[in-house]
Amino acid sequence: MLSISISTYSQTSSSVLDSVEALMRVRQYDDALKLINQSELSQPSRKSAYLKGSIYQRLFQEEKAWISCSELLSLDSNWTPGLTLSAEVANATGRDTTALVLWQKLVRKYPESSRYHRQFASTSLRLGVLPLAIHHYEQAVRLNPFDISSLAQVVELYEGLQNWSVADSMVQRALEYQPARRELYLLGARIGYRSERFWTALPYLESADSLGTLSPTWNEIYGISLYRSGYVEESIPVLRRLHPNDAEEGPTYVLAMAYYRLEKFDSAAVYFEKAATLATSDELPVYYEFQGRSLQSAGYPELAVNAYKNSYYYDPSDPVFTYLIARAFDEAGNREQAEAYYKSYIEKETDQESDYYQFSVDRLTQWRRADFFKGE
Repeated sequence: MLSISISTYSQTSSSVLDSVEALMRVRQYDDALKLINQSELSQPSRKSAYLKGSIYQRLFQEEKAWISCSELLSLDSNWTPGLTLSAEVANATGRDTTALVLWQKLVRKYPESSRYHRQFASTSLRLGVLPLAIHHYEQAVRLNPFDISSLAQVVELYEGLQNWSVADSMVQRALEYQPARRELYLLGARIGYRSERFWTALPYLESADSLGTLSPTWNEIYGISLYRSGYVEESIPVLRRLHPNDAEEGPTYVLAMAYYRLEKFDSAAVYFEKAATLATSDELPVYYEFQGRSLQSAGYPELAVNAYKNSYYYDPSDPVFTYLIARAFDEAGNREQAEAYYKSYIEKETDQESDYYQFSVDRLTQWRRADFFKGE
């Protein structure tokens, strides 16, 4: 009788759990939970605890899932599905130290599993154990060169340590397996840009650009990298890709400087003014100064005066802007205003050896001498 009872119970239990699994496969988690709870199995098994924990996990009820996982671990602390579920739920509930122990157990049990190395690394990183995180992310990438997420994480860690060469070498190795993977080229470009070795970012950016349209951010990075690497003319069409709605202060200023260095002063003046309107930094005096220099070089000294006055407005303590206003008025033929600003500049300037100071003194002396011989 006892034997028959146990056999009947076992068949009933197995049937219920099979039904629960069937419901889970079609994502009817609420019905699966109701069924497993209504069955009131008097002898909880490893499988029933696992299924209940999995259901709660899928319903985002992590604390209840952890209760099932605790029961599961007490029933069998070496069963791989149970360890994996428990580690995942431990992470989800903030039990990272417990999760670390569980992932470590899985890594030791399956040293060739990229997934377990990645999870162990991720938990190590959350706990701030960087050497463990770096080592196991590297192992994950070694075992699965297509694991872009692990590669990106370990590269970022090496970037934080400013170990640019190791970060770049990891990208290079990954490209050997996936030469058409655009994300890898962008990852390599990021390393070059962040390390300010802009010339190393260019080959990556050229490849990424050939594989598809770059986002506004990457066009910005591409254009700035070209400019900072000495490819001034080539930087302009890339920076011009940015839609006006995507324009930001930094790339707009770089575009203006590119035009300025190529002596395309009309365009330079436009973009220096645009950079000023977008400015959120303290560089407004500089933007207006170079707008003025551009206008002056383009043959519009009267317009340059207003730009220099804006520079002076935002930084009245710097006497150079007073000098620039004087020069612009001088070039425009307005001697009265030029003379007044030259005098104001001389009063403010403390460096009497500067070229600007000497020019201002000589210019005023020249005018006085001319007036003397005219009898004025």
